[in-house]
Amino acid sequence: MQSLRKSLRYPLYLWPGLAELWLLRQAKGFLIAVSFGCALTLALYFRFINGIGLPGEMRSLFCAIIAAIWLKNLFYNFRFSPEFHSNRQKNDLQKLFLQSQREYLQGNWVGAQLLLHQLLRESPADVESRLMLATLYRHTKQYDLAEKEISHLKQIDAEGLWQFELGVELKLITKSREEDSTEAGKTQGADIEYGVESLHASQEVIQIGQLEDFSQAEAKNIKQGENSQIGPLSEAA
Repeated sequence: MQSLRKSLRYPLYLWPGLAELWLLRQAKGFLIAVSFGCALTLALYFRFINGIGLPGEMRSLFCAIIAAIWLKNLFYNFRFSPEFHSNRQKNDLQKLFLQSQREYLQGNWVGAQLLLHQLLRESPADVESRLMLATLYRHTKQYDLAEKEISHLKQIDAEGLWQFELGVELKLITKSREEDSTEAGKTQGADIEYGVESLHASQEVIQIGQLEDFSQAEAKNIKQGENSQIGPLSEAA
């Protein structure tokens, strides 16, 4: 059955763009296939049906260009088909994983995240890479993204081969989230306590100021009273 699928893949290589569209699900494959179809139709039309307005050399040159494009695409499809480059792709992905792991162990979260995203674009079902990305999100306190990756991993790991590791990581995410919430509560409580103390200190300063103003007013009144008593005595003398 597997060999039958591989043999059915080869006819797709004969038309430019179909391999990219059907096997890789790339939109550019559709554009290439349609463009080649239009160009081939025009070449056949001017070559065999209606060549008015085009010299014979131009018609031959146009057909030669179409044939060269077709041959180049055919060579490319067979040369770089999965049978030819699968081993090379695996080696490249392994190197990319080791590089992202090295950045992760060095604490370079941004660099590791970029490399893991690049790796997962090439191999979305790579469980180890996605688990490392979830752990990275946990270390950078992006808990929602970490839980999203764990949920995605559970869908990929249908056989439950990574169930233990996923369970451990999910517990660590929950624990880290709770610790951050507790720390945030403590910080908020400390801020509130500091605010209350500041308010009390401000009230004490205001009270002290009022007492000083009151003392100054009393001293002024006493001085005025003494002056008022000294005045009549001086006149009597």
